[in-house]
Amino acid sequence: MGCVVAALAAGGGLAACSVSLEAGVPEPTSPPVPPSPTPSASAPASTSSTPVPPPAKDSGTPPVKDASAPDAAPAPTFVTQGRWDVRDPLGPRAGWPGSKVRFRFRGTGADVTFVEAPGRGGPSEWDVSIDGQWQSAKLVTRAGKNTYPVAGTLALGDHSVELFRRTEGAGGTTQLLGVSIGQGTLLTPAAARSRTFEFLGDSLTNGYGIEGVGPRCSFTAGTQNFHASFASRVAAAFSADEIAVAYQGKGLTKNYERANTTLFPELYGRALPDDPTSLWDPRKSVPDAVFVMIGANDFLQEKTQVFDPPSLPAFQGAYENLLQRVRQNAPQAYVFAFVGPTQSDASPVNYGARTGQTSAVSQAVDARRTGGDLRVSFIDVPSEPLSELTACDYHPSVGVHERLAALLIPEVRRITGF
Repeated sequence: MGCVVAALAAGGGLAACSVSLEAGVPEPTSPPVPPSPTPSASAPASTSSTPVPPPAKDSGTPPVKDASAPDAAPAPTFVTQGRWDVRDPLGPRAGWPGSKVRFRFRGTGADVTFVEAPGRGGPSEWDVSIDGQWQSAKLVTRAGKNTYPVAGTLALGDHSVELFRRTEGAGGTTQLLGVSIGQGTLLTPAAARSRTFEFLGDSLTNGYGIEGVGPRCSFTAGTQNFHASFASRVAAAFSADEIAVAYQGKGLTKNYERANTTLFPELYGRALPDDPTSLWDPRKSVPDAVFVMIGANDFLQEKTQVFDPPSLPAFQGAYENLLQRVRQNAPQAYVFAFVGPTQSDASPVNYGARTGQTSAVSQAVDARRTGGDLRVSFIDVPSEPLSELTACDYHPSVGVHERLAALLIPEVRRITGF
């Protein structure tokens, strides 16, 4: 039996997509048997966060589902997690690292259809998990509309698939057009993870260059891997879903490229990082914890002959404003603020970058706590030596990400009780 998907509804960002089967056939409890031969069907994407009931035979409209009926059960679906833009009825689009697609199916294989709009250094890349095992081969998209096999030649049975976006928005934007199960059927997905962690930052957060032979290599999607970052390691320790609202070169008051005036606070409000019309509705996915590591680019010196450190009062004010927005979006979340491990007073010369940024961030946190917000904490992260910045463009190595995760995990556990 092929699968089809309910039509997309217009609206803001959404964290789930729903799919229904062509006919309301309950899942058998006995061992699976081969499906009857039918043409394969491609499932276009949907944005309804509530599973859509299958249409009755010979009926053009779906029946009303009685949730109190003894046989009531969720319709088979596939789900997306993270910040997805759902305005296009053809399918949702993703640009932030950590965006995910999950589904279960009964059969022997599954394909996904993406439309990729490559960016600088792109196109986008995704990790693939089959039945809980991450595959060694990543899914590297191609420009335009293409269908990719993500699970093939499997034994007939029930299988699960997860796609994990490992690259940032600068590498491109990916639109999900649908999932094809071929001769199989889509099943009800597994329960969502109990927690969501959101990580706000820049290239230090999103795994920039972490798989490159650095430090002199430049940005490409192929050397980036958010899945290997400290953020993913921290989330994994708490069985949480992670999403990175993180973009290379961005700062609170100044970007690394000073002529670029689109600052991080503006991107924080977007479903797609490079689309100013794509506004994110924070009610769609409220994090349980938010990790804020932003500000390194404010203090970096783009041109060696130009000395232009940020105003510390302006930086602190911008940080306080960001913390206020985070609290508005996630009233009960634990918020952790810290200065990145690459920040030092030695470079750039004469900035006092680490001292100044640490003072501003810790005072911004103190202001929140003095005002009664006791779920905001400052964590002191040590500076790493230049010898450890061996990813592309002198970014943190895998070892730095591992050490940062090892520092954060016990602190998060101690403060939250998670």
